[in-house]
Amino acid sequence: MKKYLYSILLLAILGAVLAGALFYQHYDPDASMGILSCGNGLENPCISVGQSPYSKILGIPIAAFGLLYYLIIIFTLLIADYARDWYLTATTALTLPLSLLALVADIILAAIMISIGDFCTLCFYTYMVNALIFILALFWYRHVRSSGTIALLSMAKETVKTGPQTADKRAALSSYTLFIFLLAFSIFATNFIMNAKTSGNRASDKQIQSFLTKFYASEIEELDLPDTKLVLGNPDADVTIIVFTDFLCSACYSFYKTEKYLLSRFKGQVKILYYHYPLDSLCNSDVGRTVYANSCTASRAVNAAADQNILVDYLIAHFARYKEFKHEYTAEWATTVLRDLVKSGNIRTSDMKTFEKDMDSKKNRQITEDHIKSAVRLKIDATPTLFIAGRRLVGVPPRDLLEALVAAELKK
Repeated sequence: MKKYLYSILLLAILGAVLAGALFYQHYDPDASMGILSCGNGLENPCISVGQSPYSKILGIPIAAFGLLYYLIIIFTLLIADYARDWYLTATTALTLPLSLLALVADIILAAIMISIGDFCTLCFYTYMVNALIFILALFWYRHVRSSGTIALLSMAKETVKTGPQTADKRAALSSYTLFIFLLAFSIFATNFIMNAKTSGNRASDKQIQSFLTKFYASEIEELDLPDTKLVLGNPDADVTIIVFTDFLCSACYSFYKTEKYLLSRFKGQVKILYYHYPLDSLCNSDVGRTVYANSCTASRAVNAAADQNILVDYLIAHFARYKEFKHEYTAEWATTVLRDLVKSGNIRTSDMKTFEKDMDSKKNRQITEDHIKSAVRLKIDATPTLFIAGRRLVGVPPRDLLEALVAAELKK
């Protein structure tokens, strides 16, 4: 019997870790989850699923209910392992129907995930954990039944009938009930606190509407931009966000995180077109002074990455090291980023020489020059500067405002 109990206990602990990660990521999509991440790409399906309209019940993330379920299983099994006797019977009577209920819920959630069109790895892992818990609970029940020839319904009746008859069992049942209540209260209170904390940074409906009204009242500009290979997202997406950027700019790094969110939130519906405007007088005479030294070099490195069809991988590796090199970027950092890609298996060592050659090519420099000329014509004077549907946005608008804007564009 112990093998079933301990196996379910270990699975429940794993499930609690996964549910906790999903719960936390719901309120902090930018959080680095390490090995628990849904992926290291620009599009995170766990964010897409976790931010969908189906991710909450009564305003509470489904992950919070999952966390509560796992913690109840863990606490119940620990009590049964310690107390034995009647408590083991009671635990068997509780675990099987509870795990069956979780399995049914998972089937519904999996169907919703399929309808959304995203595959949330962490969600899938919790479904597998729940399926294994149910299977083990079923074997555990069969083992108990074969030993004592008692059916589940009879087991439940026996538990209810004999449980409260002694003072210690009544006390245990009361304590257990109180603990479950406090456990649920603590999780939902944590949800309330996290929601309140993040809501303070979110715009109100009135602010969103004001932003949209002001945006759509702004002038539509004639852009006439050259083609660019610096494309993120689905090339055939309905919404295009044009970004004049400096790849060493701190605000641009902040917007990069917003881009990742938008690409995940609106998977396949948004594309990002990058254009260079390095705040480096070495290649951009339009700037009065150099703000980010060697950002011209960073631009050429990004161009070389696009030529080798590793733009997405390169940008991910580049921004992963951003805090290390933002004040001291050199061409050697581009090589360091390449080595990271070699280690991860995204490129071959032989590709590094081609990359370095592309960085110094006349064609590469011309691309940056053409982008800068377009920026000068449009009187760009800050990075990032965005264009959505021909309208200009300077700086990094709050994420929820951009999210509302993209949603509005998709409704057209």
